[in-house]
Amino acid sequence: MLVQDPLQTTPISLVLIDPNCLLVEALPKCLSDYANVSVVGRSLNVPDGLECLRRQKPDLCLVDSDLYTSGFRQFADELSVRLGETRLAIFVDELSDVQLETAISNQVRGFLSRRDSIREVGDSLTRLASGETVVSRNLAGRLERNPQTGEVRAIRRSQLERFSNRQLEVLMHLARGSRVREIAGLMHVSEKAVESHKFRIMKRLGIRDRVQLCRWAIREGLIEA
Repeated sequence: MLVQDPLQTTPISLVLIDPNCLLVEALPKCLSDYANVSVVGRSLNVPDGLECLRRQKPDLCLVDSDLYTSGFRQFADELSVRLGETRLAIFVDELSDVQLETAISNQVRGFLSRRDSIREVGDSLTRLASGETVVSRNLAGRLERNPQTGEVRAIRRSQLERFSNRQLEVLMHLARGSRVREIAGLMHVSEKAVESHKFRIMKRLGIRDRVQLCRWAIREGLIEA
């Protein structure tokens, strides 16, 4: 069992967002047994999870890494509104360097592995709530920490290191086969802006057509095959 701070009587509130029904149902009980963490909201998808965040205003949010990647812009926007109120952690199974860098650049402060024990998960969440940036020992080979600042970064840098969130979102829509007009409508920007992002993305990646872009995005874990 974890040794809990005797001065901390109020449980750490957590919203859990994960497509695995078994985990969503079982983890709350495990966390209450091993750590002073109370799951105040649960969701199997991003839209319901974001609504739960707005309603519950938790200390922490733990989200499946694939769901996070698919909705990183929405999470970034939501947490910018709730600046300083909710800290975000992702639950990682397999994650590409691109996905890691996207998470880091969007203020994800906890990187937990599905191979972690419940004791390790509880300890990581407790440390995260206290203000630390937390990296699972099972991800130590993928991330490194700056000893002066405490900031983390992917050890292997990707081609998307300097892409903006908007460019990443355009890239993902293009890779899924969406047309420029559709993307402009979804993102509430002009078609000209989407075309400009498309040109810069293709040039930076050295990709000439959407077939290549789709293959690249699948390989990097940005979209599913």
